[in-house]
Amino acid sequence: MKLIKALIIAVILIFLGLMGSCQALAMHDRNTRQDVLALVARELPAGASLDDMRAFLQRHAARFDLDDRFKHVYAGMLPQSRLDKNLFDRQVGVELYFDKDHRFTTAQVNVFYTFL
Repeated sequence: MKLIKALIIAVILIFLGLMGSCQALAMHDRNTRQDVLALVARELPAGASLDDMRAFLQRHAARFDLDDRFKHVYAGMLPQSRLDKNLFDRQVGVELYFDKDHRFTTAQVNVFYTFL
């Protein structure tokens, strides 16, 4: 009977630990998105040119590329911290969207986990 109680308590603690870590990761991702979007808002005003977007990505992204034919986006991957590498190879991507006149309109931040 004591063994069953101990097993039930262990299962509950493992479940709570997993749920807590999932919540912590979600909060970390949300904070990262907010921080990167705040950085974009500070350094890249609406209507900024392609050169301004390129300069922003050169300062902050490890690698980036331009798609001006289909999606009208400048996209880059931010450098990984040690924590990011240990969190299932977490990657943070920023996409800078622009209009047909090649002027900055909006930004989007995505967090990816590769697990490999």
